[in-house]
Amino acid sequence: MGIEDAILSFDGKHVANLKAISSKAFETKALDNIIDFCENDKPLLQVAATWLIKAHLEKGGGLSLKQIDRLVAQIPELSH
Repeated sequence: MGIEDAILSFDGKHVANLKAISSKAFETKALDNIIDFCENDKPLLQVAATWLIKAHLEKGGGLSLKQIDRLVAQIPELSH
């Protein structure tokens, strides 16, 4: 299962697919794709995407300045 499939399959409760995906380190392109879901207007997609970003950061991963800017700009739009 890929990142997109894991995010799209998130039901708001079960995180097994998200955990499986987050066990791998995310490269820049993958993080950009995850941030794309933060910019979606569907709350479950935002929750799944932010869950993956949080897991990435907790494992010592980082974000580029461009990615940080995208996330900060999205804060007022996040619905959760």
